[in-house]
Amino acid sequence: MTIFTTFNDKMYLATGKELIKSVKKYLPNAKIVVYEELSEGIRHEVASQVDELVSIKSLPSFRLVFNNNKDVITKDFGGNADKPVGDKFWNHRWFGWFRKVAMAHHAICETPEKRTGRLIFVDSDIRFKKGFNDYHLTSIADGKPIAFLKGDRNEVESGFISIDGDSPKPQKFYSYFINLFLSGDFRKHPRWDDIWLMTHVIKHCPSEWFHDFAEGSSAGDYTNSNGHKTGGQIIPFSELSECVEHDKGFHVRNGTITDEMIHFYVGTDGDANGKAEKALEYSIKKSSSMPYRIEWMDTARGGEHWQGWNKNKWYTKFSHFRFAIPEIHGFKGRAIYMDVDQIILKDPKELINLEIPEDKAWIALAPHRTDVVVFDCAKFKDIDGWPSLQQMKGNAEGANIGTYVNKIKEYWHPLPHRWCCNDGGIASDQANKFETEAYDPDTTCLLHYTQMDWQPWKPYPDKFNYPQHPHARAESLWWQMYAGALEEKDNNL
Repeated sequence: MTIFTTFNDKMYLATGKELIKSVKKYLPNAKIVVYEELSEGIRHEVASQVDELVSIKSLPSFRLVFNNNKDVITKDFGGNADKPVGDKFWNHRWFGWFRKVAMAHHAICETPEKRTGRLIFVDSDIRFKKGFNDYHLTSIADGKPIAFLKGDRNEVESGFISIDGDSPKPQKFYSYFINLFLSGDFRKHPRWDDIWLMTHVIKHCPSEWFHDFAEGSSAGDYTNSNGHKTGGQIIPFSELSECVEHDKGFHVRNGTITDEMIHFYVGTDGDANGKAEKALEYSIKKSSSMPYRIEWMDTARGGEHWQGWNKNKWYTKFSHFRFAIPEIHGFKGRAIYMDVDQIILKDPKELINLEIPEDKAWIALAPHRTDVVVFDCAKFKDIDGWPSLQQMKGNAEGANIGTYVNKIKEYWHPLPHRWCCNDGGIASDQANKFETEAYDPDTTCLLHYTQMDWQPWKPYPDKFNYPQHPHARAESLWWQMYAGALEEKDNNL
């Protein structure tokens, strides 16, 4: 058995060191090969612990892909591009993730005589917690030459890939895979990251080549044995759950990888507002010059953070979720809260970078209007009496939104009206109405369809009759975003 990973100095110090320790403890007979970008001092330290070091930048595939694609490799990763081409998140970091593809191709296809038995390719934030051998892994992989984790995820989890080094099938697979990059054909796809393209290649290869360790399982939130908590985990719900842990997202949370992205937390009732979600996400994608990530705050999706709340006195199914964002975001950086019934029309880079005075902690239209909020998360840790996530879930006081607002009212700072135009500027007749500036195509940055019986997608037909929205342009803009989302989905099929 051979364990392969790749890291630089920061990643080694953050997680790679623990990965190596776990291999030594639980897989003492396994060889360790590291594809590295290390400084001389760290390289010497790592060399004393592993069986082989390979410079990732020495690989012909790495050099060729880098030299031929500098125009679409962002400056953060050594290229010439000021911003990503296409998908703002995935295509921003694609060349960073490409290192894993180059590593696997080199190990499997260029040095096959050295790679026999079971080969395991892991991210540096993987840790082993129980021993196993080649026979055990081959057995649970059902004898298939390539095994991965996917479950109900849209794409495979590339943090743990198991390969039969004695089979010719992985050589064929990784030859197909690397050729997407060497030929430049990856540019024809909407996403250039390793997991999206690997999933694409898998779909075009014989199914008998593959085994999914997480077949039939659903990804979800999970807290690892070291206390690291994250969403989107699949390993804990797979055949590998007893043997492997993945500190997914750890490099971003501890600053190992610079997190230059916008984090959106969206309150939604996914069952009724699926169309609204599509329109909102498309509007963000269309408008944002920065990478972004969306957390759908929806109990039905099963996320741990959104389970177990006492929802007495809630107006919607997600009313109080927004106040948990600073803690869920690790009391670090900034995060944006939005209701799902909105679309963005201008670059949210301006929104996330709005001035928040030193003595303030959050921005909204008014203390009692939290439709759009920019949280300065770190400041909430020091607010006297601010409840923890568990206290919020318990809601022993039967709190309503006003209960939380009253605790932080003195830390509020006003949001410019251009960043929340309610119903085109037409005053709602709802109890909590708040009249904003009229829609202006040159200045309005965000539209909020706050009057529930005017919402174009008609989420609750049993409750409302849904007359035509009184602001025709606002309604038209929503339909444009929804149509754009559907068209994009069709083009990606």
